[in-house]
Amino acid sequence: MNLFRKGIVNGNPLKLLKTLRLITPLELRVDYKIDGIFSGLFAVEFNISFFGSPYSSILVGDKNLPIRNKGTHNDVKEFYLKDEFLNLCVGYNFDEEIDLWHYPVETISLSEQGVERIYQGTAFLFVKKLDFGDERRLGFNIKFIYDSKRKG
Repeated sequence: MNLFRKGIVNGNPLKLLKTLRLITPLELRVDYKIDGIFSGLFAVEFNISFFGSPYSSILVGDKNLPIRNKGTHNDVKEFYLKDEFLNLCVGYNFDEEIDLWHYPVETISLSEQGVERIYQGTAFLFVKKLDFGDERRLGFNIKFIYDSKRKG
C-alpha cells in the first residue's frame, strides 16, 4: 500500500511517499521516501496498547522499562515491546539509528472516588534529524513474535 502527500515545509515544496508491505503474516515493512529540501526533525508516531496488561515492558538496549514509562533514547537501531501475559513480543528494527521517545497516553475521568487517570496506551515517536536537498529514504520493520522469551 502506498500513501502519498505533497506539501510545503519552511517554504520549500516536499513530497512524502509512505509504503507499507506485508513481508510475512507476522512482519510488516514501512518505508518513507522524502523528495525536496528539508532540514529539521522527521518523526513517525505509533500508539500501542496491550489492553492494559500490567506485564508489558519496553526493551531498549540493556534497559527493561514498564510500558507506562516516559523516556528518550538516542541512537536506537532496534527495540522490543514485550508482554508476558499475552506471550507476545513486538520487535522494531530500523535501517539506521533513530532517537526513540515514548510516553503514556492517559485520559482523566471523574468517578465516585474523584479524578482518576486512565491509561489508554503508549505513544512511541521515531525521530530522525534530517538535512538534505534532494531525496532521502528511511525505513523499518515491525515483527510480531509469539514466544515472548525471544527477542527476534
